[in-house]
Order: sequence, then structure tokens, then C-alpha cells
Amino acid sequence: MAPYQSLLNMRTLAPFGVSSLYVIQTLCSVSTLPLGTFVTNCHERNFWLSIKSSFLGQRVRFDIEDGSGIHFLSRQRAAECGYTILFDHHGNLVLRASYLACYVDNKADSEFRLQVWFVSRQAGGSVRAYPLHLHCILPLPWSHRDIICEENYMEVSVKPQIPAPHNHSRKWIDAPPMSSEEKKRLKQEGWVIFYRPGDVQQQRWTVREVLSLGYVIGITDFHVLLRCPYFSPQSHRFMDKEVLVEAVSAVLLLQRQELPTVVDVSVACTINNALVDREHLVWSSPLVLHPLVHGVFQHSSVRLGVGSEALSGCSVRDRGYQVTANNGVLQARIPFGADGTLARAVELDGRLFKVISLDLFLMREWRDDLWPLTQQRTFRLLHSPYLPHTPEVINDSAPWLEGRCRESGVQVLLHYGSRERPWELYVGGRRLDWELVELGGFELELEEDYLSVELPLFAPGMTYENITLQSLVAKVEGSVVELDTVQVQHSLTQRCSFPVRDLLVCLPEGRMVVVVDTSRTLPPTTPNSTTLMDPSCGPSQTDSTRALFNFSLNSCGTTQAMEGDYLVYENQVVYTPDLQPTKEPIIHRHSPYRLTIQCRFPANHTDLASFWHPVNSSLSLPLSLKEGHRSKRRLPPRSFRKGLRPTRSLYGWKD
Repeated sequence: MAPYQSLLNMRTLAPFGVSSLYVIQTLCSVSTLPLGTFVTNCHERNFWLSIKSSFLGQRVRFDIEDGSGIHFLSRQRAAECGYTILFDHHGNLVLRASYLACYVDNKADSEFRLQVWFVSRQAGGSVRAYPLHLHCILPLPWSHRDIICEENYMEVSVKPQIPAPHNHSRKWIDAPPMSSEEKKRLKQEGWVIFYRPGDVQQQRWTVREVLSLGYVIGITDFHVLLRCPYFSPQSHRFMDKEVLVEAVSAVLLLQRQELPTVVDVSVACTINNALVDREHLVWSSPLVLHPLVHGVFQHSSVRLGVGSEALSGCSVRDRGYQVTANNGVLQARIPFGADGTLARAVELDGRLFKVISLDLFLMREWRDDLWPLTQQRTFRLLHSPYLPHTPEVINDSAPWLEGRCRESGVQVLLHYGSRERPWELYVGGRRLDWELVELGGFELELEEDYLSVELPLFAPGMTYENITLQSLVAKVEGSVVELDTVQVQHSLTQRCSFPVRDLLVCLPEGRMVVVVDTSRTLPPTTPNSTTLMDPSCGPSQTDSTRALFNFSLNSCGTTQAMEGDYLVYENQVVYTPDLQPTKEPIIHRHSPYRLTIQCRFPANHTDLASFWHPVNSSLSLPLSLKEGHRSKRRLPPRSFRKGLRPTRSLYGWKD
């Protein structure tokens, strides 16, 4: 039985070229997840999972399940075991896991499965657990030595080699798969020798002693690996070409087919952050990482990517990215404003600064006298230093607003104009400040001459018109107010139409609108036969599969209760077949139907906004709706004169 209560089971297939990734989601609260909530990918050497920022609760964490139980990922354990957890520069939560990480079901180093539990604690105290079963086929063949330089750990995996037969064309060949006995013997009898440049004596440790230091020595069918967090006890740091490098130099001694075998498990990574050169973000690395190179170095190739996306050579050129190798230094140069970069504003001590960020992936490969092919993959979330920022003055014009309809919401563009007088932006009658941005999950983008505010559908500040089974119209009103004169400089009313599927809207004026799909029961329920708790409250619209209810929160049998700091209104969409006793047996082809619907408002802010969560009407079980506040964390209630993007913190660690 699953460790968390299982009430909903969905399956999604997402092919990625030659690789594939299957996701099975099981929720302890019944709800249909918005499209794009979980984004998954089979990267070259990693599982990749991204969770949309607007879906995150007050505290979140990841647990990993395998045959021995459930394992909590603390910061230290994640780094030791090959997991990276961070927020990307869009605010989404990202989990990356090495294919050779702890708890991964590994079949012949070519097929990998991982059971992840995403656990989210909502602001009201409720906890939801979402298990995702990740399944990846190795997208690209292994090289002789693969190195991963992650944000929090270094990993090297090598294919052990043995002397070739006398009549073979090569001196060394890949060793056959390790037997269970050989793996056991390595853990019991293996030795690791650490060394540093200039050391007179080398330090020799048993594998058991190395494991106690926080290192992981892994053995698969075809690979031996070493993994460690940065600043591990046997690591050393040095400057090379004015770039900071961290390295662990080590060899592993083991027995293969009764022959002593030495495996070089050294690993080194560049750990510097980005610099700014004019209008470019620049990341540098020594071309030759000397702890990893033996004999003649032959540089082969470099590939770039952004996030989980690997870029082709044409895409790199089209974006204006550059990779150069001069004077022994490898550089990636990214122009400001290029695709993949993000500009955000930061206010410090009353001054406005700009920060440019990029989620960089860089793969480089080389050859030397010992290793026929080494591939090193680096993941770095790059940030520029704080850059002073002042919007450009183009002409003598007042700020003005522009509205646009987007697939998932409404966008309001504030064009700065050239007047130097201070102003404030109002959206939906409320001043745009940190609290409103945090509450509504607004997406803000800062450009040189305008501020973009994107309101997701059903966010605070929206009102709704003409809600039908086919569509609804969302309306957003905005205005720019000059502070000196308290006069409205410009106002905007933007209406956008969106298709309707399953939805539930809790309107601030005290109404609930819900569309339910009754076709998912077996057999299907007739929509026009459903009612609310008060049988006299039937649907206002129906079609062949769905019913729309629009009712006041003080009508139709709606109940009211307090749950902590929230006021909860609850009703049910029901259908009960009328089973009259008869003398002859009758076969009824209608199923009982019952779906609980709720609206939750902060008790002291019932007029804030509407809150939405799509409903799954295929199950006769209670529905736990998304709460209005995503976090009780208070941010400075200052208004926006320029676009400021709020930051998030990762909660739930148990260090």
C-alpha cells in the first residue's frame, strides 16, 4: 500500500526523442492539476522535474521511495546522493537527479526509474503528497569517463578497463559487468587513495572509511563512480587562469577477475560565478583542467543549453551566444536580452538595480593519453552583480497602459513614458505591491521602457462576465496614478475570452460558479439530473456531458464553517437515482453521483479576490480546493514604481 493516501491516479506519457519519461501522479486530495504544473524531461545524464511556482505551498519538500522505504532529502543527503533542488530564475521549483543517484532503479546502466514524492504544505495547514514515477531511457551513450558538475555536488563515473588479450588491437578494453560478489568485495576490501599536488605522502582509506566522510562510492554493472558535495574533506581548491577550481584527486584499488585494478576517480569542477563584460554575461573555465588530464590534451567540442533544453549550433548562433577558447580559457558569452536570459529589478536602499540571470548547461569533451573520451556536464544558474538601472527617456510623454490576452491569463503593459514624476500602478482597484504580487502569483518582467504584469486566470484583480459552458470573459482594469497630483494619468479595461472545461470560481461578491463533467462515471450521469444540496437548485446550463451551477453562497444548502484563519463555504453536486420499489426486478443504468465543492476565503480578507481550482467530477469524493493565500510570509508593502519580482525560499528541510 502506498505510504500516502491514494485518491486519484493519472498517467501521462511524454516522449523525448530516443528517450522517454512516464509520470504517474497520485494525490491525497482530489483535484485535476493545471496543465504544465509538473514538467519533466530525460536529460542526457539526469532526471529533470520542474514544478510551477504558482502551485507551490507554504512549505515543500521531496521524498524518494525505493524498495527499502521512503527517504527524506536533506541538503546534505541530496548532495551526497546526486540530487539538486533549487528555484530557477522563473521561480519554478526544480529537481535534478543523476541517473546514478541513490535510490534509482538502474537496469544495465541504460534504463532508469525513480519514485519521487513531492510534498506540499498549504497555508491553511493541509498537506498534499504527489508521487511521480520517473522512467528514462539513456538518451546518449556513456563515454569512457562522465563528469557532472552540479550546483551542490561533483560526480565522476568511469568504465573500468582491463588489459586486452595479446592478439587484440588495443592495450586496454572495457571490463565485463561486475558480478554481485565483486561488488560486495569492493565495499568490504576496496581502498581509496587521495592525493593533492605537492603532498609527500598519499592518504589511503578503506571504502567504508570514505563513505563515513560523506563520499559515495557507487558500483553499477558497468561503472564505478565517486560523488561528493563541494568542500568535502579531501577536496582542494586552486586558481587556474584566474578561475577558481575545486578538485578531488583519487584512485580506487579493487580486484577484477583476480587481478588488481586501479581506477582513476578524480573529479574537478569550475565553481566561479558569472562576470559582466559590457553588455554580456560571461562564464569562464580553464580550458585544461589539469587534475583530470593525463598526457597530451585534445579538446574536442562544446555544447550549450538553457535549462533542460540543449541548443543546436544554429540556435546558439541565432541567440547571439558565443563560446571561445583563448589563452587557455574557455568562455561562454551571453548577450543581455538574448533568448534564455531574464532581467529582474531589485530595490536596495531606495535605489533600483537590474540583475541578469541565465540557467546555463555546458557540455565539453576532450581526449588525452589515458582517457579515449571524457565528457563533463556543468549546470550553473548564473547571476550578474547588481547593475544600476534607470529606464531610458525617449520622449516627453506620460506613462500609459496596454492590455493583451494571453493563453493563461491577461497581460498589462505599463509603458514608462519620459516624465520624471513618481507614479503608482493599480490593478483591479488595488495598488500593485509585494503583497498583491505574492498573493496572485503575478509574473513580472522588467524591460528598458516598460513593465509587464501578467495575471494568471482567476487571479486577484479579475472580474468575470458571461460565464457559460463554452467560455468566460475575464476583465482587468488598470490605472496609473501620479503621486504628486493624485491624478489618473491613464486607465485601461482589458477583456479576454477563455474556453471553459472543468472549473470552479469563488467570486468575491459571494457567489460560486462551477462546471462539472458528469461523463466520467460508469455509467455516465446525465448532467441535467444533477442538483445542489437543495434539490430545487438545478444547473443553469447543461450540455451532453457537463452542468453549470451559478449560486449565492448563502443559498442552495451551502454550509459555512471556520477552519483556522479561513472561512469555508461548502456544497455538493449530487445525483441520486429514484429507486422506487417494484414487484419486478429492474436493471438501473444510473450511478449515484456526489462531488463536494468548496470556497475558502481568509476570514479577515473575504473581499480580496476570487480563487480558482479546476475540479475533477469523475469521483464521488471531497474536493480540497486551492487556498487563496499561497504563503503567510509578509513582504514589504511598498508600491511599485518599477517592476520588482518577489523572491521565494525553499522550505521543508530537516537538517
